[in-house]
Amino acid sequence: MSINKLIESKQFFNVILENLQSMVFVVNKDMEILDYNSALKNHVQKDDKDILNKRCGNVLGCMYAVEQNQLCGLTTECDKCVLNKAIIETSLGRAPIDRQMLSRFFYFKGKKRQKHYIYSTRYIEFENKKLILIVLDDVTELEEKRLILEKIAVMDELTNIYNRRYLIDILNKQIAGVKRFNWSFSVIMFDVDKFKYINDNYGHLSGDKTLEIISKEVGKILRTIDFFGRYGGDEFFIILPNIDKAGAISCADRIQKLVSGLKIDGVKNQVTISGGVAEYKIGMDIREIIKEVDDALYRAKENGKNRIES
Repeated sequence: MSINKLIESKQFFNVILENLQSMVFVVNKDMEILDYNSALKNHVQKDDKDILNKRCGNVLGCMYAVEQNQLCGLTTECDKCVLNKAIIETSLGRAPIDRQMLSRFFYFKGKKRQKHYIYSTRYIEFENKKLILIVLDDVTELEEKRLILEKIAVMDELTNIYNRRYLIDILNKQIAGVKRFNWSFSVIMFDVDKFKYINDNYGHLSGDKTLEIISKEVGKILRTIDFFGRYGGDEFFIILPNIDKAGAISCADRIQKLVSGLKIDGVKNQVTISGGVAEYKIGMDIREIIKEVDDALYRAKENGKNRIES
């Protein structure tokens, strides 16, 4: 038998369609599912009556459709759904959409969880009906692993704040932004006074706890646009976009007072920090801004510790 003739047969098509791991289904412009393969039914674990002629968001268990008890396409959040937008765009006969990511919360197997799908859409006309073919792949497990690896790449394992590599990357981007958009930024560098004494007298676990608590409490008083990370050892680094030196000094003073008031279990002595502040000046490279703030930190140490210098 010719392979071309086999491909043309309905039997061949059905075998391929029903053995795909991808969910394949056809919807109309109202997002109602008119036909589907076994992969979709197996994924949502619903009977045919709960899939056929039902809207795709309701079938998949979109959180907003469930919690608002609404039809897919009519919730307050539907205009933010990329799949909803893709169906609308495709229904207008526009270019097909290939392998885009849908990340959203769904009620899946009775529990609410964030799911990640890769979807593609195609406009088709069949029996004078304008339809949209959707191919959907559940990539939640792969995406969760990718996000974990991404976090590991930029976060410090102990303190759960940014690591040095990521801080350097952000500094380079801030410097590029100054040149392109004429914005400003300042930096703070601080470390824990007599940190070796804490480790030697109370143990390294107490030292680790000190760094963890400082990271957690300082993070609470920073803006969401600030970048806070562990530069190395007991040294911390903060990048403050659109803040001049005076604003950075004020921020550093608040941090210094905050830390001096912390109580660390297992550490009897008062924990204090010394810090330096520097404002980026046009023409500086990354080494110069780091040296300037590091020199300020050194002066704080030389001038008695538990203080901020600029």
